[in-house]
Amino acid sequence: MLLGLLLQTGLKEAVDRPRTSVLFLEQLVEFDSASFPSGHAMSSVIAGSLVFYVAFALRPGPATGPLALWGVAACFLNPWVSVASGVHWPSDALGGTVWGLVVAIPGVLLLERARRAA
Repeated sequence: MLLGLLLQTGLKEAVDRPRTSVLFLEQLVEFDSASFPSGHAMSSVIAGSLVFYVAFALRPGPATGPLALWGVAACFLNPWVSVASGVHWPSDALGGTVWGLVVAIPGVLLLERARRAA
């Protein structure tokens, strides 16, 4: 998560794109930071991916299905909410999703490697 936050901050500084404007769509909430990538999308993809991994890395049980569903929902619903609420452009949410996967996939692979070694 820390790596994701650092990456997000650097990308926001580098791209420096303003948020959506009320001229283009109804903005339901306001922020003053740069728009790309969506930090909420990025964080939810990282967290959701880790929850999804944990759901299957542990012994199957009654929590496996709900945990996996929550992980997938976090990955897909949060980016959509960012766009629907008028806080981000679709490309911001997609960028946050992609960068979240860039951080989450190596993290999950490292966790799996450590789990198998143990």
